[in-house]
Amino acid sequence: MLRTIVPVTVTEALLVSTNVPEDDDPEWDTGTSYNLGDRVILGALHKVYESAVAGNIGKDPSTNPASWLEVGATNGRRAFDRRLSAPSTKAGKMTFVIQPTSLVRAVGLVGAKAASATVRVKNTSGDTLVERSQALADYSEMIDALTMVLTAPDTREFAIFEDVICQPGNQIEIEIGDGSGQAEVSEVVLGDVVQIGDALFDTETGVEDFSDFNEDQFGNVDIVERGYRDVIDFPVSVKTADAGRIKKRLTAIRAKFAIFYFTATGNDYGTTVYGRYERLSTILSGPTVSDMNLKILGATYGA
Repeated sequence: MLRTIVPVTVTEALLVSTNVPEDDDPEWDTGTSYNLGDRVILGALHKVYESAVAGNIGKDPSTNPASWLEVGATNGRRAFDRRLSAPSTKAGKMTFVIQPTSLVRAVGLVGAKAASATVRVKNTSGDTLVERSQALADYSEMIDALTMVLTAPDTREFAIFEDVICQPGNQIEIEIGDGSGQAEVSEVVLGDVVQIGDALFDTETGVEDFSDFNEDQFGNVDIVERGYRDVIDFPVSVKTADAGRIKKRLTAIRAKFAIFYFTATGNDYGTTVYGRYERLSTILSGPTVSDMNLKILGATYGA
């Protein structure tokens, strides 16, 4: 069954707390003169800026785009910035506590690197109502005796926690890491789950590369390595009676990044993807069952 987590936008109002520091760079100071390329943060906006000019003094980064380039979110907020180019990181264990205002039935972690992760649902009194834990080790590269000896386990690209039912007013605590080493996560996605349809064969998976290849007249190639993204074409079978409902639910997230997946227990032959759908088409094939096709453009991974 192809399904998607309909994402909740995690605003400052919903993010109750986190222990991930926002110490990427110094806080901008109105009296300091910044050189070209110097970086600062605006803690109140949770953003990082880079000076675009030399002798940069007294110009607020948030209101002077000619003098400051917005680099992205600070470390503590990168887990919610809808980008996979830079993760939130912390030595030891990282935690996020979120109080959603709508129903949440699943939590997905993209690019989580740690030994394990735990998701808890707590009520207003702090009592734990639901707790789900997963080990994040990925042994898929250990395909024979030699690789079992020589290859260290990686971490899974996706970790999906289903059945975490969180009603509005309760809180979700997301804990990544066991306290040792470095913990990181590229994106935290939480929300309701939409059942789309039964997976069919002929699902097409691929990668779109944004690297630049310049070839001269002698055939020499200069390569500038850039980011890439997953591209997945999902053919699914849906109940004809449900086609309108599914279209309505997916239309509501047409401009949002979401996790699309078949099962929560694995990467389904590389088909689990965090991205946005580019095209939805449905052929009303019959009174009972119809064919639907969903093309997903994944979020861009950094070079």
